Amino acid sequence: TQEMMMMMLLENNNDIDNDNSDGNDRTHNSRKNGGFSKGKGFALVLLSYVVAIACAGALMYGLSVWFGDNDRIKDPFYLGMVGDAIATVVVFLFSFAFRNSSFYDAYWSVFPIVLAIYWYVAGKMQKIDVYDVRAGLALGVTCVWGIRLTWNWAVGWTGLEHEDWRYVKMKKDLTNKYNSTIYWVFGSFFSIHLLPTVFVFLGCVPLYLVCYRGQAQRIYATDVVGVLISLIGVVFELVADSQMRKWRASNPPYDAYIDEGLWQYCRHPNYFGECIFWWGLFLMGSLSLGESNVDGLRGWVAWSFVGAFLITVLIAFASIPMMEERQLSKRPSYKVCIKTTSRIIPWFRRS
Repeated sequence: TQEMMMMMLLENNNDIDNDNSDGNDRTHNSRKNGGFSKGKGFALVLLSYVVAIACAGALMYGLSVWFGDNDRIKDPFYLGMVGDAIATVVVFLFSFAFRNSSFYDAYWSVFPIVLAIYWYVAGKMQKIDVYDVRAGLALGVTCVWGIRLTWNWAVGWTGLEHEDWRYVKMKKDLTNKYNSTIYWVFGSFFSIHLLPTVFVFLGCVPLYLVCYRGQAQRIYATDVVGVLISLIGVVFELVADSQMRKWRASNPPYDAYIDEGLWQYCRHPNYFGECIFWWGLFLMGSLSLGESNVDGLRGWVAWSFVGAFLITVLIAFASIPMMEERQLSKRPSYKVCIKTTSRIIPWFRRS
């Protein structure tokens, strides 16, 4: 279903959308999680990520030792893939233990930074002649993106007694139609945790190319354009979220929607920024092995394209429709915004 697809892409910045209903648009968790304070909730989420990364690192090291003669298995790309999967499982176990799938919310804005650093360090340890300038640019823009997105989650997160309204809806629907086991296995684990990890990992393929295999000793136009596009995407998200928070703080009428700043040019400027961030990374990885290695690079570039493409498709055809359906159910006047304002690509208003 469309709602299941929505859970395949969790975007912390999209908790702040064209909505002024209840702060960060979250719903009370029925379990209340023992009355944990926000500080204790942060500590538990941080603990889950530390444990997840530690388990991932231990398994990655073990695989590199046990299969030392297998070049494919010990390749940092495949080790990173396994590590990402194991870390996701650990975070899910915390989600299940505390009956709150929002443990995962900040994970996928954190782990790409971990992957990029791991791939860069692995290249250096193996004495691969990675071009540090390109790698530095990719690491820098990824850190800016990840820190901003994680900070955005932290500002709006109120603690473990709250859970994203989409998860609550999915839990209610699947539990009522089937049972809670179906929700936790197919809803929470596969849709909310695992599938977003897969898509984001594919989106990170350019980071592997740039930070581990990128031996082209020069900057190409695609690198410059890619960095600029990714940074513009981050700025779009930052400005759009700031404008939304300022607008909400003005206590607008319940049935109102924001139509100022970036929001007057498209209905979802934060989604637009997220999409172009990944396309910027794709451009950076496209020639990172050098023009003479285009044939060997083609397969990796294809996977880079798949990652950015899947993220864009899910935002455009799953995330946005679900958000707008909810908007229309609460404020029919939003039809005017849909009629006059571009959906995701910024443009001038229609009359």
